[in-house]
Order: sequence, then C-alpha cells, then structure tokens
Amino acid sequence: IVPGYGMAVAHAQHAVADLTSKLRARGTNVRFAIHPVAGRLPGHMNVLLAEASVPYDITFAMDDINQDFPETDLALVLGANDTVNPAAQTDPNSPIAGMPVLEVWKAK
Repeated sequence: IVPGYGMAVAHAQHAVADLTSKLRARGTNVRFAIHPVAGRLPGHMNVLLAEASVPYDITFAMDDINQDFPETDLALVLGANDTVNPAAQTDPNSPIAGMPVLEVWKAK
C-alpha cells in the first residue's frame, strides 16, 4: 500500500488500518511503501499510520522496498500522485524529472 497526501486529507488512515488488519487476518502479506516526502513533510505518512495503529514493522522506506515491486502482486496507491509518477524517470521535460519515485508500475 502506498499512502499519499490524499489519504491524509481524507483522514483515511484508520480505514486503511482496518483494511490492513482484515487482509493480514486472511494471510495476505501487506506492506506499506513510504516515499520520504509524501504528505506535508517528511515522516507525515509514518505518523498517520502509527496514529492508526499500523504496525511499524510493515512500513518500509522507498529505498528499502522499490526493488520488491516486480515480485509484488498488487500495489494499492491511496492518494499519492507525484511520488509514484513514472514521468519522473522517463520524461526529461516533466516538472518532476529526476525525482526519486516509488516504482509501483513494476508490480504484477
């Protein structure tokens, strides 16, 4: 799950935590991919997820999880946009060209 600013604005962290609990109860391996600047400031997503009691050990920084996307069945993006935009890597004229992004498009 890739949370973004839209999740924060919608105050959806508790609903996401509930979904996470239900999926994990069914044996699904759920992990959170956190972009370092997602939200209003660095660490914003971590604070929101902690507030909703999402276990810290299933949250991963971008550099620690990006290599896992090709082996990931589903990437659920919730309120994120620029932090998952492949144009940052493919379009030199993009306003976000060169920005590191979560490579969700590589998920199965």
